[in-house]
Amino acid sequence: MSERRLDGMEGSIAEYVLLAAGVSALLIVFLYLKHKDSAVYKAMVLIGMVAGAAAIYMAAINYGEWTDECVVICIVAGYAMVIRPFKNIDFAVVLGILAVLLAYAYLGEMTGDLEGLSHGTPRIIVAILAGSIVYMVFNFITKAAIFIGKVLNWWPFLFIIGALCIAEAALIMSGSGTIVDLYNKYYGSSSDNLAYLAALKSAVVSFK
Repeated sequence: MSERRLDGMEGSIAEYVLLAAGVSALLIVFLYLKHKDSAVYKAMVLIGMVAGAAAIYMAAINYGEWTDECVVICIVAGYAMVIRPFKNIDFAVVLGILAVLLAYAYLGEMTGDLEGLSHGTPRIIVAILAGSIVYMVFNFITKAAIFIGKVLNWWPFLFIIGALCIAEAALIMSGSGTIVDLYNKYYGSSSDNLAYLAALKSAVVSFK
């Protein structure tokens, strides 16, 4: 990771955002395993949703200053906690019904060649068709988003995400860089790996 990106994080609140997201995720996991029907767990889910939204917002506005891994961890953790309270709500149905009502109201103002759609059965049919299209489009989008959210909210994954957040925050606070920097320190940087692969390729070509 470049020095410019690391220097840009000095004096930022990245570590505190990560810490808040990580602690929230781990508390959600703990309460889910121990007291998932309690009011405390439900309150923690709401707190996690707020912490997650804050993590996504902070990552978005500081994208050019924070390291890439910090931004990714914040967004993944934030998304997992924001989607958790809504993972069983079918937004597509709500939006579909809303589209039917709006289309029905809008069609009532039709004049001229389209005046036939402003009343009676045609008005109802067109409104239902509009709602059906909206439902199908948003059903696919919401199902995909909720599926990803459910995977991330499977407690082992959420535990790992929370631990990563805390580890990243601890590394930044200690001035040790990031998780990627720690990996590169012990397993070699990407440039070293590329150099190794290039040397290996040359050796293979020479052997042939």
